[in-house]
Amino acid sequence: MIERAASADAPGLRRSDIVDASARGIASHVAGLIRTGEMTPGHRLPPIRQLAQRLNVSPATVSAAWRLLKRRGLIAGRGKSGIRVIGQGEAFAPAAAAPAIAGLQTGNLRAVFPDPAFLPDLFEALHAVRRLEQLEEYYHEPALPALADAVRQVHPDIGQRLIAASGSSDALWSVLQAISVPRDRVLVETPTSPQYLEIFAELGLEVIPIPYRHGGPDVQAVDQALRLRPVALFFQTRSQIPTGWSLGEENADALALALAAHPECTVIECDEVNDLSPAPLHTLATRLPQQTVHIGSYEKAWGPDLRLAVIGTGDAHADQIEPVVRSTRQWTSRILQQTLAELMTTANGRGVVDDARDIYRKRHEALVQALAERGVLAAGGTGLCVWLRVVDEDAALRRLAAAGIAALGGHGSVVGETDSAHIRVASLRVPVEAAPALADVLAEATRADPHGVRRQRPG
Repeated sequence: MIERAASADAPGLRRSDIVDASARGIASHVAGLIRTGEMTPGHRLPPIRQLAQRLNVSPATVSAAWRLLKRRGLIAGRGKSGIRVIGQGEAFAPAAAAPAIAGLQTGNLRAVFPDPAFLPDLFEALHAVRRLEQLEEYYHEPALPALADAVRQVHPDIGQRLIAASGSSDALWSVLQAISVPRDRVLVETPTSPQYLEIFAELGLEVIPIPYRHGGPDVQAVDQALRLRPVALFFQTRSQIPTGWSLGEENADALALALAAHPECTVIECDEVNDLSPAPLHTLATRLPQQTVHIGSYEKAWGPDLRLAVIGTGDAHADQIEPVVRSTRQWTSRILQQTLAELMTTANGRGVVDDARDIYRKRHEALVQALAERGVLAAGGTGLCVWLRVVDEDAALRRLAAAGIAALGGHGSVVGETDSAHIRVASLRVPVEAAPALADVLAEATRADPHGVRRQRPG
């Protein structure tokens, strides 16, 4: 692809050209320029701060617009290497069907999908759904009693009331719809999962980055950002995607102390990995029960078609969230809720998930160890993926694609601007015996340079 330098005048990107200068408005305008051919593949866009100044908006607004376009596969790149227009579908080109690595059955390591070999059998659980009565009637309860009981057997302290949702993204959307309005500020872990950032952008919220480190969200950063009167703090509790780090007990206590002085800030904690995490759950729901909304996701452990999450919170927040769910979703499938409840309360179902957790842990540890032996440090230690620093994101992804491996570029996981580049590689489907060969390819990818110059590994 021929790259074309960004024009100093940036035709089509003057303030007078753009009717709506919100993130969505800027993204829509640029998408239109790409569709009409005014911007063609290879066209380089102006630096974020330069464009923000020209449009009289914040750099965060331009960054949010770029994230929306990247998720639509229209632009790529980041930081010093620049943002460029790409061909339709280039960002989502699939990996080769047969990766060039012995023992690896799939090259798609972009998505954090469970290995089908380690999911519970749904047949008997679905068969038990016959016991449900009045399936032909509309349903008004926030969660099926059987599922609520099953969840409380494992996590009795995640909230006074439970509400079922269609996955963690649906749960987060419902919570934010209930407690926020456009332009509200939200403190958000960084890095994080891209789908969450898309929800914040879609709802028109101003995202303030909070670094997620070993032990959880940076408490000092949270304490300082609370002066901006955010409506919420969002973070993952354990085996965080993408870093694999978890909220520790000491950090949980410190966060609760800082947040207790700001009851207007709702704590939204997401247990995305949930039953597959070997790390203990240190929830703020036990420390700030009326201020915390806990989201537990179940699809990775129990099956992708069981797209379910459970929201746990106190009465005040439940009274806000339940009407949103009723008005937009009415209810979450009772068939899926009952199926999950059956799986969670049988020895066979829990045994399969316990085995899967142990297998995923060994796979992750094997890949992290193989990378360390090649001088590459992966963040975290209990996750379902590795978060690797690279010289150049695009060059790293191209090097992996040449070996039949698809990874996720890190730009969509980061809030705001950063000088470092990363990629995310799922470890769930990487057998222990394939870890050394994959680590060889990953080590090369971390050093890949867009100009073909061999670089030292990023520090």
